[in-house]
Amino acid sequence: KVEKTSKKNNMLLHTMSLNINSIVGISKKNRLDAIARNLDLDVIALQETKLKSDGPEPADPVNVGMPIISKTSRPRMGGGVLTMTSKELHSKAVNMKIDLGTSDEVQMCCTQVLDIRLYNVYRRPTKTMNIEFEALINTIRTEVARHGHKYKLVFVGDFNCPETNWKDTTSTTPAFRTFVGEIKAMGLKQLVKHSTRIQGKASNVLDLIITNKPRAISNINIIDDPEHQISDHFPCTFMIESNEKRPVVKSFERWDMANADWTGYRSDLENEIASGKWDYIGQGLEKWYNQIENSLWRCVKSNVTKVERKIKIGKYNRHLSEETRDMEKEFRKDYAKYLKNDKGNEEIKKNLNKRSKELARARLKDMANFQENLVNSEAGTKNNINKQQG
Repeated sequence: KVEKTSKKNNMLLHTMSLNINSIVGISKKNRLDAIARNLDLDVIALQETKLKSDGPEPADPVNVGMPIISKTSRPRMGGGVLTMTSKELHSKAVNMKIDLGTSDEVQMCCTQVLDIRLYNVYRRPTKTMNIEFEALINTIRTEVARHGHKYKLVFVGDFNCPETNWKDTTSTTPAFRTFVGEIKAMGLKQLVKHSTRIQGKASNVLDLIITNKPRAISNINIIDDPEHQISDHFPCTFMIESNEKRPVVKSFERWDMANADWTGYRSDLENEIASGKWDYIGQGLEKWYNQIENSLWRCVKSNVTKVERKIKIGKYNRHLSEETRDMEKEFRKDYAKYLKNDKGNEEIKKNLNKRSKELARARLKDMANFQENLVNSEAGTKNNINKQQG
């Protein structure tokens, strides 16, 4: 039994960036959880998390059902960044191996999601072009030079560049003016135009989206309604278009032989045999086979439960045997030839139908072997299962 796959668009990743100004409190975790589920997010990038340690964090410290992919912890001066993505995207952290200074003024982590590299950035508020600010610019320049030809690069987060007009890319502060000029010189574009933080009468665009592929970014939305407000910054949501398809994950149901009640199975089977349903005399051969099959299924259903296994389709295909792969290759080749030259030839059509059934059986056999290996590796009970099945 196969359940329906996700209805999400295969090409668009719904992303949110937010300076959360501490994720330590339980109330903020709950509000973030509500926002993530309400917006149906694929990627979350948080800044100023103020998580304390560089050691391992809980698998889901913010209760949103997404694993942490990459992070930096809170340095002595505050800050910290954290990126989470949906499990089905199979994202990974990227070690950039670049020095961003020693004062912890700038923190950055990189996450690869399909053909996208997402850089999560937090820079402490200073108005001078210091060593750390220069290091951040050099890091961006290096990443663009190394990976800009291969990946969509998206730099998000709180860059703390107030007094900057991103509509006409000007700034009254020399350090920020230099930053804006460097961004333009690298061929990058900053896409956020509206205020992301309002404090008193001052409003500034502090949370940025900088990318080498502006056409891949759409639906930018600064959410300024009280319902979604967690900190003094507004959540920034947007879509990133990927040229890769979202990994398809299907759920298969299988009999859980590892936890079957084999004592109950034997008892039920003995009762079925004793009832006389398995006696051949007086029955036709076909009816006799049906009686035995029905008896076996009644015993199985009474004592063996079903479990769900989620399998990435790509992973499943890699577990096809070489024999099955060759069989499928030849079948596809002959089927294409039939459609092109022999359509209407009933004999060839009949042969192809027969081969398609053989191919289906071979694929199912490989899937069964794969499922059995999954159970054996997870439960570590291969010998016990074989013994019980015997």
